[in-house]
Amino acid sequence: MKQIILIAFLSMMGFSAFGQTAQEFYHQGAQQYIFGQKKEAIESVQQGLQLNPNDTDLKELYEILMKEEENQQNKDNQKENKDQQKEEEQKEQDKQDQQKDQQEQEQQEKQQPSQPMNISQEDMEKLLQALQMEEEKLQKDMQKRKVKVSKKKTAKDW
Repeated sequence: MKQIILIAFLSMMGFSAFGQTAQEFYHQGAQQYIFGQKKEAIESVQQGLQLNPNDTDLKELYEILMKEEENQQNKDNQKENKDQQKEEEQKEQDKQDQQKDQQEQEQQEKQQPSQPMNISQEDMEKLLQALQMEEEKLQKDMQKRKVKVSKKKTAKDW
């Protein structure tokens, strides 16, 4: 009698622990897959396979889900690789643009002295007069510094 009660109790515990049959897990997993809940679908199918590892419907659905998951991971990896490649190309393009800008700036700096400055005529005349006065001062200083060289006669003529 005790053995029958123990068997009945254990069987009830087993059914209550799972609460669902393998077929119910299959339907739950399929429904979750249809609604885009792939991770939950995989978990449901795995639970059903634990309950009944020989169920062909669960095995097929599990294979489909795993292939779908693998394909999604491959797509994600490809997208990540493309994103990295685009990022590297953008960095290279930015580097080239920066070098081009730097070269253009250097060319502009070289060209600036040869370009005429935008100075009004009055300012130009003032600069010219200042340069002329500076020139006159320099000329006077040079004349003062000129030393008259005279030939000295020596007393002895050898």
